[in-house]
Amino acid sequence: MPELTISSDDLTVLAENVLQGGNMLRFRAMGGSMYPFVRNGDILEIEPLHGGQVSLFDIILYKTGDQRLLAHRVVGINHQKKTPEIILQGDALLLKDLPIPTDQVLGRVIAVQRNGKIIRMDSSFQRLLARLWVGMEPIRPILYRLKSRLGNFHLGSPQI
Repeated sequence: MPELTISSDDLTVLAENVLQGGNMLRFRAMGGSMYPFVRNGDILEIEPLHGGQVSLFDIILYKTGDQRLLAHRVVGINHQKKTPEIILQGDALLLKDLPIPTDQVLGRVIAVQRNGKIIRMDSSFQRLLARLWVGMEPIRPILYRLKSRLGNFHLGSPQI
């Protein structure tokens, strides 16, 4: 499939038009805020939201107040307001995003393509992993430190 490189501003406009038109969207993720579930360079497949239904642990694509696109995980939904607010957080981030109204949501990440393999983010297994990951929030900083230390070792090759 051919790739098209466009600016982030143009991607925002394209994503809005494609998803609001009821079509799927695929694009390459840039950044590390959703590690380990979404990695820099993964291809995300986004489905439009029908009726704005957002569930806990979904990864949603939304438009920020400054017109950027972000894909972060739903970690809470505040129904106390007249219009429900969604609480999001990047899986690799320690702080939650500011709550957003549902009208900023463009779509839901349903699959990630990495190294030629498709990972269904809407599968029961991935949703269970997401639930566990979000539940480990208090110890995630420890896990990141451990990962960075272990990441310096390579099996089979001595370090000098």
